[in-house]
Amino acid sequence: METPKTVQPPLSNLQRELLGIFAKEVPEKDLIAIRGLLARYFAEKAMDLADDFWDSKGWSDEKADQILETKLRTLDKDTNL
Repeated sequence: METPKTVQPPLSNLQRELLGIFAKEVPEKDLIAIRGLLARYFAEKAMDLADDFWDSKGWSDEKADQILETKLRTLDKDTNL
């Protein structure tokens, strides 16, 4: 009986780059530091995009307060919550 073959999606360009750079074992301490660097990079990128969006809308600190005070969640009428 043959084992079903799973189709693996191709690696992304980032995955290929990281595999090439880190083809050798690195200490756990370095791995944790690298994860932190990557997390900070993507967090900063997301914040920059959010800032650009905010600026494109011309929003102010007052708008931030309004958003914070707005109740955005509503009960689903189809549930008993």
